[in-house]
Amino acid sequence: MGTRCITVVEDENGEELCRIFRGFDGYPSVHGDELISFLARGRVQERISMTDDKSFLGMGDVASSLITYLKGFRGDFTDPSSDKKWGPPSSIFGNNIQLMPAGTKDVGEEFIYTVVYQGDNQFAKVDVVSIGDGKRITLLS
Repeated sequence: MGTRCITVVEDENGEELCRIFRGFDGYPSVHGDELISFLARGRVQERISMTDDKSFLGMGDVASSLITYLKGFRGDFTDPSSDKKWGPPSSIFGNNIQLMPAGTKDVGEEFIYTVVYQGDNQFAKVDVVSIGDGKRITLLS
């Protein structure tokens, strides 16, 4: 069995925009670190220029880009000077990441991550709750 988790991305009004299930590697030292690396690449903005490839154009862009990133089609967001190209998933475990209907829970998840809008030109905030002990920690604010 893997360490399952759910990631909820909220829109600018705090409403659930999407819910992503991960079947394994859902603990903070893997999934949490991946969320931080991905979201730290840029701020969430109401408007961006055509040449701005570092920012997110609202939380819808965060959600769709995050799904793509987690599914394996990823560039190297940790190194802005990287010449790595987008490519297909490097693993055969592409079904590890799935979208779920809003509000779905109790699917064996051990952690629930929430990606929250902090305001225009701010980085998104990431909180994680451990289902086992109820502890909440902020990974990125």
